[in-house]
Amino acid sequence: MSTRPSASPADFLPLIRKRLAGFGFGSSQFDSKNVDTSKGNADQHRGFYRDKLPISGEILPEVEKSLVDACLRLGLPRSSVHAFVRASADMNAVCYSGIRGAAVIEINAGVIECLSPEELTYVIGHELGHYILPIRSISVRRNRHTFPASHEDARISRENELTMDRFGLLACGDFKHAGSAILKMQSGLSSRHIRSDLAAFIQNSRLAIEVEPGEDEIGSSHPPEFVRLRALNAFVMSDEFRKALGKEGGQPIAEINEGIRKDLDRAIDSFADKIMEEALGRLALAIAAFMVANRVKVDAASLCREGVRIDRERIKNVAANWSQMPEEQRVQAFEKRLSEVVGDCVRSCPRRTTAYLDGLIAALSGTATSEVCIRVKDAFAEALRAHLSD
Repeated sequence: MSTRPSASPADFLPLIRKRLAGFGFGSSQFDSKNVDTSKGNADQHRGFYRDKLPISGEILPEVEKSLVDACLRLGLPRSSVHAFVRASADMNAVCYSGIRGAAVIEINAGVIECLSPEELTYVIGHELGHYILPIRSISVRRNRHTFPASHEDARISRENELTMDRFGLLACGDFKHAGSAILKMQSGLSSRHIRSDLAAFIQNSRLAIEVEPGEDEIGSSHPPEFVRLRALNAFVMSDEFRKALGKEGGQPIAEINEGIRKDLDRAIDSFADKIMEEALGRLALAIAAFMVANRVKVDAASLCREGVRIDRERIKNVAANWSQMPEEQRVQAFEKRLSEVVGDCVRSCPRRTTAYLDGLIAALSGTATSEVCIRVKDAFAEALRAHLSD
């Protein structure tokens, strides 16, 4: 590893972001990032030297070459990157974006053993992308693992991962190497077993995209591998990628991104959207039913915002049941229902829920419904704090 002083991120990061601005996909847009990487404990990575192997030309010359190639093609000074090997067979690599002032990445030994130097350059470039363009989603930690805090955050993270794949592609310079790396990372197989026939894999993805995803996949921070490969295969043809290689021509990036968005929605995001809409719908139903049960006139149309749909018959049924209860019992029934639906909103769509409640409170200001919505928002905020602090 070079001992030369690291160049200032304030000098090189704005230049990289400007040059590669067109690489952003979805919410991963450069103009929305204003991250001061000079703040924080820039020496926090020093503890890694105690239990991890640092990557350098003297110790790991081939790995060092992959790292140098990635830095060169992305425009990062090698001296600004601290890289380590973790003694694990798991197919994983990570960028410690919480450490500011320099890029700190960790590559599991299993990745280095399994991938070719060019494929490793792709993985390194992907991880360095997380340093260049930090993600804005929120995560929670469970059982020593980090997960997106909500389906909203998972969706943001998946968009960000597609952007990071583009950094990795630029770093290695060839879709064949990038695609092969993705297949090996997914399967854990080396070239001894796997034949990286990307065309065949993309062809087979037509079957995968028809299968409804499970709950774990909807909450995942990464898109399915077949979506990633299809997205990279399309990005290779874009004007932005060709421009980054110093070439002309290519398909407009807006058209490329539109096709990728349709793929992502069809494979997973539309299912996540449905879960979010249903959670908000249950919240709206609880509010409306409680108001009707208390003989307060409710304009159902006013509750239909942020994509919310209300089943009027269900409102009548729930309200009819609650209206027969004594007031104290009715409030308890409402609070129990509220606890359930608020929890669903916290786990699926906290931002949309906040916007929904704020909109209701403003639109119905001075009414009994607005007062109830204020109570609901307080309960939601408390539940959200608990979710993020667990």
